[in-house]
Amino acid sequence: MPLKNSLPSEIDISKIKLIQDNQEYMIDGVNVIGIKSPGHTIGSMSFLIDGEYVFSGDAFKVSKGTVGLHPFTMDAETAETTVEKLKEISKKCSVVLTAHYGFFEQIK
Repeated sequence: MPLKNSLPSEIDISKIKLIQDNQEYMIDGVNVIGIKSPGHTIGSMSFLIDGEYVFSGDAFKVSKGTVGLHPFTMDAETAETTVEKLKEISKKCSVVLTAHYGFFEQIK
């Protein structure tokens, strides 16, 4: 049975500006790059902050030092591709933070 995800009916989607893959913003001197991260949900995004921090949201989980799929994933095949992409990006970063499953620091 496929999972379904949607916004609450009170949200006016016409007033939301969607961030595109690799779109870059400067917010109060902080560089933020959006990273398309589908799999957990269709529209998932992760964020690279100042080239040092990755906020992965629910794109993956970290358990006992191992990166793996979030247990509630809508599209496992796509999620695997996203996990590999984020692993590569994360190699250049100091800290990786997930939404529910902790964080880890890279040893450089």
